[in-house]
Amino acid sequence: MAKNSSISGLSEIDKVLKAMPEKLAERILVSGARAGANVIRKSIVDRAPRSGLGADARSRRSSSGKDYGPLHKNIRVTRRKITDVSVEFAIHTGQAFWALFLEFGTVKMSARPFFTPAVDTSVQPAVARTGKVLGDRITKQAKELSGKFGSIKKGTRRRI
Repeated sequence: MAKNSSISGLSEIDKVLKAMPEKLAERILVSGARAGANVIRKSIVDRAPRSGLGADARSRRSSSGKDYGPLHKNIRVTRRKITDVSVEFAIHTGQAFWALFLEFGTVKMSARPFFTPAVDTSVQPAVARTGKVLGDRITKQAKELSGKFGSIKKGTRRRI
């Protein structure tokens, strides 16, 4: 179920980020990656099968007596720090262990994939969202970093 994606060809953004302070650039990259992961998460939640049973019926049906909640509410995005310069976001089904049975099937049940098709159809929108968030955050931070110099109009002189 795990699938990796990366964005390449964004050399201009890379140059701008390298010129920014390291912590600021990391925050911008993390927010962009999180935005893309959330697009994929929403697609998975929309495709996740729903039983229509309430909490009482689910707990009666469960042999352990535990109610892990409906599948679509268990789908989460978590951040994992790999190295000092690399961060990854994982989209998983949380405590909903039965999602594997639905996705791949069992001996007695045919597969009803929802996770993989949702990821496949939402990769391009996620990349687009990531790029938009990165561009917006870089523009915003550049304006904040420029401070009073950002408001100087062309052709005017100021004493600094």
